Amino acid sequence: MQSLIQANPNMNGVISGKNEMALNAIAALKEAGKLDGVIVGGFDGSPDAVEAVKAGELAYTVLQPVAIFAEEAVRQADSFIKNGETGVDAEKQPLYCLLITPDSVDNCSAPFIPDE
Repeated sequence: MQSLIQANPNMNGVISGKNEMALNAIAALKEAGKLDGVIVGGFDGSPDAVEAVKAGELAYTVLQPVAIFAEEAVRQADSFIKNGETGVDAEKQPLYCLLITPDSVDNCSAPFIPDE
């Protein structure tokens, strides 16, 4: 990230595929004195990222509610073992994620699970 900051001193945003990368980008931007005015976003909705959103350092993270995904996977596997079918119409199924921003961060009180 330091090399990117040096090569692009006027950057205004960082999009990271994982929250760890986003949090490291924040640390590097802070160290360079460049965090103000740079929007940083991440993906995974990890507890550290949620705290960074609350602190105003991370603009957003995208929560993948893995507990919900896992529950559905077990349900379908159980159905397949018992009936030879998953019980769903399509092989490919959408997995919905939740955008966590300063406006919605209080809706996530447990790691990786959105409040209902």
